[in-house]
This record gives sequence, structure tokens and C-alpha cells, in this order.
Amino acid sequence: TPNPAWAGDVFGERLAQKAREKAQVKVDAQGRALVAVERPTGTKRKLYYFELPLVKGKVWGDYSRDEPKETGTILKGPFGNKTENNIFPTQVIAGKLEDEMIPRIRTGNYSSETGVIRDVETADQVDIEWTDYEKRRYNKYKIHNFMRVLRAKEKNQKDVVVFLQIPEPQLERLQDLWPPIRDSFRRGNMTFALPKNETTESK
Repeated sequence: TPNPAWAGDVFGERLAQKAREKAQVKVDAQGRALVAVERPTGTKRKLYYFELPLVKGKVWGDYSRDEPKETGTILKGPFGNKTENNIFPTQVIAGKLEDEMIPRIRTGNYSSETGVIRDVETADQVDIEWTDYEKRRYNKYKIHNFMRVLRAKEKNQKDVVVFLQIPEPQLERLQDLWPPIRDSFRRGNMTFALPKNETTESK
């Protein structure tokens, strides 16, 4: 049986450890915990990172390729009903920008109910918000898209992109996931520590 002094030391250390863990938790404006997502996972030098908000009672699934040098990210969240989750869940996608992606969005063959809602471009970045239909099986589903592109600063670099796709029925509940992702999206390595790999499950 430990003597009281030893027991007190252990209890004190546990409290100190809990305090350290609590200090590492960062939250967004809605009070949701944020976790770090950075790629590639297996190299010291990262291409990009962003902060992912957690949704209470839910777990993001990580569908990214399990390769140390993989630069792409695919995260899916089961935030809708069973049908929505099986057919088109909310998802976050990031990686190197495809050359024709922005022109394809801007000149898309949209219906009267879909199209570009917001399109703002500066020398350093592009922000686009748009809606479109995605066909799954025999049905079409209206999807709301938010995208940020960071332009390359050097000739040997590629533009990088992150975007959030939300099925229209979930939009009102989940659109506030976008600002923390968008505003934290950066090139290179994180300059601070956030918890990692505790909120996503690999698929």
C-alpha cells in the first residue's frame, strides 16, 4: 500500500497531466474541438494542413490512401440519415488542385436550381461556393460545395485545394463546419500542436 505522500504525488501528477491535455484542445467559435489534418503523414515536410471540427457523437471516417507520401485527403462524416450516409455523406477533400477544376466549376452546365453562388479570387487564393447535382444509382442528389484554393508561390509548386461537400438536407446543420476548415487551411507544416488521429477512423 503506498504511503500518503507517494499517493499524493501520483494524484498530483495525474491532475497536471489532465491540465496539459486540456491545454492542447483547441475549439472553434461553436465550441467544437478541432483536430489537425496534415499531408503527407509520413514526411517531416508537409504540403498543407487544416483544422477539422468534430461533430458531437459522430466520427469522421478517413478514406485517404494509406501511403506515407500521399498528399490527398478524403474524410467522410455520417451526419445524415441512413440513406444519405450510404449514398452521399458529408465529406472533406483536400490535395493538389487539378488543372481544369476551377474552369470546370465556373463554366458548368448547371440547371436553374444550381450553379455558382460565390466566386472571389485574389493573387493568393480562390474561394468558390456552388451547388450541383450528383448522380448516385438512379437518383440525383443536390450537393452544396465550398472550396478554397491556395495558389502556388513558386514555379515548381502546385496549387492546393480543400473543399467541403454537404448534401442539401444537411446544409443548415453543417455549413458552419466550413469556416474553421477554410480559415485554417495553410501550406507547409503546422506551427502549433493539435491532437491527431483521435477523431477519425481509417477505412
